[in-house]
Amino acid sequence: MSEKYGKFADKLGGYIIDKLPDAGNYEYIYKNDEILVKVDQYGVVAVQINPPVGEAVFKREEREVGSPVKALISDGERVFDNFGVLTADKLMITFLPEKSTYSLTFGKTKVETEVFVTNKGKRFIMNVTIENSGDKDKEYKILKCCFPYLNELLMAPWDKPEWYTRTEYLKDKNAFLTTKYSVAGKKEERRYLTVVDSDKTEGRELSLERLTTATKNFSAIPDKIGVKTEDTLYAFKQCVSTLSSVTVKKGGKYSFTQVFSVTADDGKITEEIDKSKVYFDEKNRKEEEKILERKYAELFSVRTINTDDRDFDKFINGFLPLEMYWVSSLDRGWPTGMRGVRDAANDFEGMLCYDKQMCKDVIENIFSKQRSDGWYPRQVPFGSGTKFDLREFVDSACFFTEYVYDYLAYTDDYSILEKEYPYYDSEKTESGLAHLKKGLDYLISDDASGEHGLVKMRGGDWLDCLSGVGKKGRGESVMVSCQLVMCLRYLAEIMNKVGQTRDVEKYEKSAYKLINAINKASFNGKFYNAVYTDNGSWLFSEKDEDGEKRVYVPTNAYAVISGVADGKEESIFSEIGALKTLDGYKLFSEPLGGKFIDGIGKMGTGDFQPYFAENASVYNHGSQCFLIRALAKAGRYEDIAEVLGYAMPLYADKHSPEKTCSAPYAITNCYHLVPSFYGRSGFSFLTGSVAMIERAVYSWVFGINFTLRDMVITPCVPKKYENAEVVTPFNGHKITVKYSGYGAKIQCAEINGKTLPLSADGRSALIEKSRISDDVAITIKLSNK
Repeated sequence: MSEKYGKFADKLGGYIIDKLPDAGNYEYIYKNDEILVKVDQYGVVAVQINPPVGEAVFKREEREVGSPVKALISDGERVFDNFGVLTADKLMITFLPEKSTYSLTFGKTKVETEVFVTNKGKRFIMNVTIENSGDKDKEYKILKCCFPYLNELLMAPWDKPEWYTRTEYLKDKNAFLTTKYSVAGKKEERRYLTVVDSDKTEGRELSLERLTTATKNFSAIPDKIGVKTEDTLYAFKQCVSTLSSVTVKKGGKYSFTQVFSVTADDGKITEEIDKSKVYFDEKNRKEEEKILERKYAELFSVRTINTDDRDFDKFINGFLPLEMYWVSSLDRGWPTGMRGVRDAANDFEGMLCYDKQMCKDVIENIFSKQRSDGWYPRQVPFGSGTKFDLREFVDSACFFTEYVYDYLAYTDDYSILEKEYPYYDSEKTESGLAHLKKGLDYLISDDASGEHGLVKMRGGDWLDCLSGVGKKGRGESVMVSCQLVMCLRYLAEIMNKVGQTRDVEKYEKSAYKLINAINKASFNGKFYNAVYTDNGSWLFSEKDEDGEKRVYVPTNAYAVISGVADGKEESIFSEIGALKTLDGYKLFSEPLGGKFIDGIGKMGTGDFQPYFAENASVYNHGSQCFLIRALAKAGRYEDIAEVLGYAMPLYADKHSPEKTCSAPYAITNCYHLVPSFYGRSGFSFLTGSVAMIERAVYSWVFGINFTLRDMVITPCVPKKYENAEVVTPFNGHKITVKYSGYGAKIQCAEINGKTLPLSADGRSALIEKSRISDDVAITIKLSNK
């Protein structure tokens, strides 16, 4: 692990920055179910209530550097702010799960800022300590300022947030109140932000425009502020700012605390102010910190890994569950108030061991947002959201069906299939099982089948950029067809389990028919072509329309995963091997757009830049994580460790911070191969890669999975992780799996000293779930021959 700009803290989930990176942001998140605060090396980035759909309370604007919540400080010689890392003489920023600490030195003054979110409620706290390390007493002027946004994250272009906010100073409470009014004229959409300060104010300003002028764009602190502004301001740009001064003795310290809280109930404003003031007392802040430490210790104890690679263990046992927890409140970060059906299914697959109720809620929400003919929208509203993304993508049903299967297998909670749900376009309600069947019936209908017997692509599949391939109704997706084979088998198993066997044969025959169609139409003798276009040609094939050969990982990975490619794995992996770069495996061979290909979308026209994001870069989710799953299915333990190493951010020999421009703890969406920023990462945390790495480690490398009847262990353990021990939960019990040796074949397996049956091929150990009625110890002896 590189220590170019910092190092991993001793504490799980912690990181210390001691030098600013040349480019990029080292983001970190603090949250509970009601509020999310994103910070980076420059301070607060954004604050959102009721994530992922709620209002932004504060937000740093695009291309800005700096915090929308800060304190300017003058020691009489220079002006700096408590997040002023760019002008600090020394810095140390410590991100721990319970709080962040910014320790900055400016000459003979040290400023330490702590930021944390309370365990419950829409509240976050900033505590600042000024230490005078000089040999004389010193007078400091302090200008505390924040810039409330308090509106929907994506407002209509003709609206401005200040038109719907009103900020006032509540003199009797020494507090500020910003009220957000409703664009739609609904009182229930109003929100109330309170800001309380442990200091008494000597002067205050509510106009951001006047404050900007008075401070010369926050480069100076005036003697007075607020001379012209009343104690209430609305309709124009607002801020909350106070001016005070304090003398700090030599060697002495001075601290102040600000608490920010939001409520939707105007009758509880005074109560919120009083609750916030409790945190002025250091004892109460420390007690809250202890509560948060216990919360994260519990999170980190849910699943654990023990191998000879201590860096790997520390990352998997700390940052991986922490980032899964963050992802549960993110919507890919656009933000829209929607979650993709595919994205939610992928993300919450990784949450099953951590929060079953949340996973159930996701399933029930998606059922209720399905169209009555069985199609799932590309994105659906969550929480209080109302917007839909109705682009005609066709892959959602497959990702969602697998998620439902895995939920049933892990929880044995079949109530989701019995309960009735509406459709977004109909008042009719039907059972969850009916919804699930309709989702796949839509894809196997005659209208959904193209000229090769494959699933029509319509508006798109997993590769969003290919949005034009099937709009005329001719294009077909091989990837979705492979996924559908797998999901038809899942559905048949579910129906057998619940005793509704009437349509099982239909689904089994449809899967068999698809396998034949895929192999006949798209296997070119070496690998699988990925997409048949409206133009009547193949894309990602031996010879595309522009003359280039392109091997596409996701389609070929799913051909292996689904069993469609049985017997063809060696050739497929050989072709994928050519996609390896110093930064990992590219999504496909050559970038699109060099020569014009009409009718497939912006990638074909040259409007999507080469080697950026999906266009032939190292796309973590689609190339590396899908590939890991395929390697595990094929038992290729010799190859899997290297690909997993590329998928994770912590190994400097693969992803040095100098190249990635992101923190070495941040699981990212991709690694761009763009000149000048070759190997730069993209979209920290806002990616399906977090949940995919969770599954890659536990489900595919160490092979711990569940079916509707059994716990199944199908390991693919590389030598790097030989003799590992994994602890994972099931049904309130702790399962400890000890692996002896490495490899993908099991010599023998035991549970609490009793021999377990193995599958016919020796790849899997089978444990009836009914046998797990207490904590159990399982031993797996592996063979690499």
